[in-house]
Amino acid sequence: MKSLLIFIFCIAFLSPSYSNDGYKLWLDYQTLKNSPIEADVSELMAGIYTFGEDATFQVIRNELEIASLQMTGKLPKINSSDKTSSPFWLGTRAQLSQFLSMPQQVEIKNLGEDGFWLGNLDVNGTKHFAIIGNRPVGVLYGVFDFLKSIQTGAFDRNLTRMDFPRVKIRMLNHWDNLDKTVERGYAGASIWDWHKLPGYVDPRYIAYARANASLGINAVSLTNVNAKSDVLTTDFMK
Repeated sequence: MKSLLIFIFCIAFLSPSYSNDGYKLWLDYQTLKNSPIEADVSELMAGIYTFGEDATFQVIRNELEIASLQMTGKLPKINSSDKTSSPFWLGTRAQLSQFLSMPQQVEIKNLGEDGFWLGNLDVNGTKHFAIIGNRPVGVLYGVFDFLKSIQTGAFDRNLTRMDFPRVKIRMLNHWDNLDKTVERGYAGASIWDWHKLPGYVDPRYIAYARANASLGINAVSLTNVNAKSDVLTTDFMK
């Protein structure tokens, strides 16, 4: 009996997965220590060049910082000034056009607005692993795909991969009321605190947005079919 209790204690309290409360969902980046892909991932994270500077690229940088710190124990080195020595490139088709062959440009263009391409570009005899989209959000989706492949152990920096959403509007429909109750809701109150917005942004909103973006969800209805007309007033719209 004593041995059984010790075994249960070890499983419950010493298992790395025990402390995972599920809040991070599939964005719970695990350490790559002793993983066969650790060296490749660490090398890429140590030299990232971004061709873009807009808000979406800032989101990309933030996600890579979170992922790299948890997976490799180090913050990534991200720059927009020295692409030659950077093994990892992030940008749109237009931004990298001079490095793409005509067939590659056509291939990426045909992926549509939100599609992405991952693979190696040979530039003057040097290989750069690149994630390319037709617009920044495509690059973001490609980065999440890249991180997912690392988490599942499927990442191979020598492979070329591309994908695109089959549906243009990928939407979540909430049934939340302005008083924080949720119609047909069974998991507590709504996370939307309308009376504190837009001045205070709850960290859960950012976690929610990250989770949506990681799946390619690009639209939400935060209230429901019985919503009060107040939601259409200026203050609520803001």
